[in-house]
Amino acid sequence: MRRSIHILYFAGLFLLSASCKNTYIIDDFEDGSLGKWVVEGSAFSYTPATEALDSNISGYKGSFFVASKNHGTTVKGHLTSSSFVIQKDYINFLLGGTPSPSAYVELLVEGNLIVTSTPSGEDHNLLDWISWDVSSFKGRKANIRINADFNEQRKGLIILDHIEMSSRPKSTYLDLCSFTFNASKKWLLIPAEDGSDNSILSILCEDQNLLNVPQTITPARKRIDYYIPIDISGVNSKMLNIQITKVKKNDVVRGNISQEDEYVFSYDEPYRQLWHMTPFHGWTNDPNGMVFHNGEYHLAYQYNPYGTRHNNMHWGYAVSKDLVTWENRPFILAPDSLGSIFSGSSVVDVENTAGFGKNSIVAIYTSAGGKNYEIQQQSIAYSDDNGRSYTKYGKNPVLTDHSRTDFRDPKVAWIQGQWVMSLATGQTISFYGSSDLNGWKKISEFGEGTGSHNGVWECPDLIKLKYKDQDKWVLLVSINPGGPHGGSATQYFIGHFDGQHFIADKMDYPLWLDAGADNYAGVTFSNTPGRHIFIGWMSNWMYSNDVPTKSFRNSMTMPRELYLKHDGEKIVLGNKPVPEIYDAFNLVKEVKNISVSDSFLLDPLLTENVGAYRVDFTIIPEQKGKFGFALLNDKNEKALFIIDHNTNTISLDRSASGLVSFHPGFAKNPVCSPIVRQASYKMELFVDKQSSELFINDGEVSFTNTLFPTSVYNKIQWITEDCRIIIEDIKIYTL
Repeated sequence: MRRSIHILYFAGLFLLSASCKNTYIIDDFEDGSLGKWVVEGSAFSYTPATEALDSNISGYKGSFFVASKNHGTTVKGHLTSSSFVIQKDYINFLLGGTPSPSAYVELLVEGNLIVTSTPSGEDHNLLDWISWDVSSFKGRKANIRINADFNEQRKGLIILDHIEMSSRPKSTYLDLCSFTFNASKKWLLIPAEDGSDNSILSILCEDQNLLNVPQTITPARKRIDYYIPIDISGVNSKMLNIQITKVKKNDVVRGNISQEDEYVFSYDEPYRQLWHMTPFHGWTNDPNGMVFHNGEYHLAYQYNPYGTRHNNMHWGYAVSKDLVTWENRPFILAPDSLGSIFSGSSVVDVENTAGFGKNSIVAIYTSAGGKNYEIQQQSIAYSDDNGRSYTKYGKNPVLTDHSRTDFRDPKVAWIQGQWVMSLATGQTISFYGSSDLNGWKKISEFGEGTGSHNGVWECPDLIKLKYKDQDKWVLLVSINPGGPHGGSATQYFIGHFDGQHFIADKMDYPLWLDAGADNYAGVTFSNTPGRHIFIGWMSNWMYSNDVPTKSFRNSMTMPRELYLKHDGEKIVLGNKPVPEIYDAFNLVKEVKNISVSDSFLLDPLLTENVGAYRVDFTIIPEQKGKFGFALLNDKNEKALFIIDHNTNTISLDRSASGLVSFHPGFAKNPVCSPIVRQASYKMELFVDKQSSELFINDGEVSFTNTLFPTSVYNKIQWITEDCRIIIEDIKIYTL
């Protein structure tokens, strides 16, 4: 519904009067009408509210104010002012209501969204001043729009009063702060503070946002934890306008934005791994767009280039020729009008089915729009320069289903004469078919009543493997939350796929890909005939935003080969390091076989230890009991790995392993998983600064966990309880 009420006449523009020389009232609603405000939807009445309507509201001026309806029912709509010309440096207004992404007020300048403000006070019924610095928009037409979207589950309120233009801000909290300067160097450095309140960043050049769309940052309020580096070399000598919302007058960010020819920072911080893929700076989660092409492994990943926590999802990008050494390159996909860039996959279109050129790389990804990413659609982009840059398809999105809010993470493969997309659809995986990568038809759905449904299903991957000369299909499905150790984990199903339907074998589901806590959202590279090379995200959603790194957060697991084997009880999906990983290590130390009935300490583990090494050994238990090993350092920190034949479990106690207090769930309980009892256990332990990846019996069991010791683990101690073990074939390797 759209309705405009005309009660007062405004001469040309929406300016009522000047209350004093330095202040112009845009609207104070004191005539009891909405003038030329346009009402859309059901969230707002056609007249202002008064104290008589709600005596609990305070902080407004006069007798009238604007308030959304709040009756616990579904209401959604907008209230938009008529146009006015910005004449002063600041717009001030009184704002109150429920802190919620469903209630906000916006400034639009010539139709472009400039800033969004949401209520933030503890007292939802108390109005307080908000100020926008609009000095860089003087002389331009603008509108103010109030938005509300509530229902029975998401109740709330937004209240607005006394909108004015002034030469001075009335709030110590500037909801829009502008800085203008001439671009003269390569890097713009914006100081940031980990965990501070969110602000919105835009960098305007000739009215175009260099960031494509506004990005969320956590600017430095009280201290500088790191700098956000933004490459501005492409606009050298041009005037830039930096806009940051919600900045207080005394925030550190205001006096410390700078330009530099070089971005110098402590790349080799204590938990930066040596041979795992980590982002150059910023946040990472799911691996995406994994494809082998022209002799290179192309790895994209969920990436926030503007902060060290999950936000602003782009596709970061790295390449490797050997799966060990990774070269970080500029991101390849950025958010756009359809939303953030969520997870997806890439394929080599050998036969040019999509029309972008033979052997072009085509990326298929989720565009996630809306305030809470609830509008999820599938889009495509293509590269004709070996993955270095991508062009988005002009007719995106290529697949939509507005009946679903969880509709994401497309993994595409060429199967039986068509492209098949495995797509996460809430608590199921839906399969779609296509001949050209842009027209998709649903062919089946799998998952109801099977496996773990303790969290939303994500990041599927459908692959074909051999088991005793028989074709078997494996479907990977990650879930979050609801993993066996809290937070996130990846399950899998073994069965048959006929080109239309996936049918799981009858097994005791759920089956978990990894016995550890930190292997999530993993998928395989495409275009690797005869090999299934897997990489996962080495973290857990329970604590990933809080791990104690500084300029970056999180990393990928080492690349692994997936295969099927029997563990003595059932067929399992094994995963072991790719041969390229073994080739990267050199043997530096061997230790004679030992017999342990209590404990045996090997000190030092290495003469020169930088925290990245591999330890191989075989444990042969002689009777039932507990046994295992501990990694130790000179600060008495300990990571304790135990196999218990009484309960048939493997566990890791991280409680004394180093830094653990950053999140209560990280070390509250040991990481503990079932294990099939064996006569011997061939152990391969890979350590890289913050990571431990343990492979048992050639990857029959993998046990991936992060650790944050305050100095490198330089000792190993084998431990027994109520049993005796033989340790054989002890070998220690370094890169």
